[in-house]
Amino acid sequence: MPYLLHIETSTHVCSVAISDNEQILGCKETYDGDHVKHLNPLIRGVLEETQLNIQQLSGVSISNGPGSYTSLRAGMAAAKGICFALDIPLFQISTLEALHYGGRVRMEIPELKHYIPMLDARRENVYLGLYTKLGEMMIQPQLFNIQEDIFSMVQILATDTLIVGNGAQKWFGKHPETQARVLDIQCSATFLAIPAFNLYRQGSSSDLNSCIPDYMKDPNITTPKAKQS
Repeated sequence: MPYLLHIETSTHVCSVAISDNEQILGCKETYDGDHVKHLNPLIRGVLEETQLNIQQLSGVSISNGPGSYTSLRAGMAAAKGICFALDIPLFQISTLEALHYGGRVRMEIPELKHYIPMLDARRENVYLGLYTKLGEMMIQPQLFNIQEDIFSMVQILATDTLIVGNGAQKWFGKHPETQARVLDIQCSATFLAIPAFNLYRQGSSSDLNSCIPDYMKDPNITTPKAKQS
């Protein structure tokens, strides 16, 4: 009966959840993008909701990116801090893999065989991956231009595919003729429960001293222009 804490901060949504095995016991979320402000209160809130104390946790999972540079760093710092303090394992899970599991849970359609999670990456890009119904990764997470037709590049049928995530509608806007199903949702900490429990059972945790988020793109840092005298 391992209690696992899940932290998702890859987008403007700050989400935390606690599971027992694969079952979600509680979840707290905010949507204003200020993860540093909200993470600790959300964690305290979900512990209170589930009537657990933090010492009962057996591990922490973190949505590891891709996603917002600042948001991912905030989530990783919180997760590593808890794991160091309690001497418990950390499980890193791709945001795209988590979205794949979220699609499976939110849209239980027997004929679906493939899942393409898409995460908005600004401008004309999305991050995407390709997973089978069983969770096997068919293509590595990558940056993808929405002008391109993903189904011209992979040998799968659109009719048995779900495109899921906050980049799904963005891609669909360029390809309204697609026969794939589209589910426009944000990633949630609840989507981490199944892959995190699988890693827990396998004993496959991350090295706390060396693990970092998978930013995939360089951070979008702007330098203010010098004032003219």
